Amino acid sequence: MFKIKGYKFREFEKILKRNNFEIDRYSGDHRIYVRNGSHITIPFKKGCRELPRPMIKRLIKENNIIL
Repeated sequence: MFKIKGYKFREFEKILKRNNFEIDRYSGDHRIYVRNGSHITIPFKKGCRELPRPMIKRLIKENNIIL
């Protein structure tokens, strides 16, 4: 079990780009990123300071994202 710090959307977006995810499209308040046929959806809300930690932890684990 590892601890995850809170990430702002822009910080997590940089991590995704380092892990070869590319922006595919926008859908309302969400951005969809793809890598090798798999996709992830990240909520992007102007008033939100940080992404929820459980969501970050799940995305990192399911998609083998290296911080």
